[in-house]
Amino acid sequence: MDSDYRYTMVDPRTIEGLLSLGNIDLYSRPRVDNGDGTYSTVRSIGIGDEYGREILIPTVSDDGRIMSNDDAIRNYYETGRHLGIFNSPEAADAYAARLHDLQEQYYSNPKEEDALGFFKDLLGL
Repeated sequence: MDSDYRYTMVDPRTIEGLLSLGNIDLYSRPRVDNGDGTYSTVRSIGIGDEYGREILIPTVSDDGRIMSNDDAIRNYYETGRHLGIFNSPEAADAYAARLHDLQEQYYSNPKEEDALGFFKDLLGL
């Protein structure tokens, strides 16, 4: 698998406003039970930086906890881990919605043997 897909789940060239790839493996995220029959794997927020960019960060920790927004921001500044850096909040929000749908599709059937089928469907092969 192309390493870029591991961090975006799609061809990065199709992501509007993407300035920098994320650095979180999206195919090995913890699943957090939300208590209502749903689960979260990234649950993201966007934060602006001093350069006018929007950084998309997860509020699900690597150890499977839902973090407050403040904790997620602190985690980003401590680790540098993010889901992508964008040229605007709108571009980050659009990708966040797309990523939510992709994560839902992938993690609804996360068995290893199904990953190849997921990629073939995603890429239209």
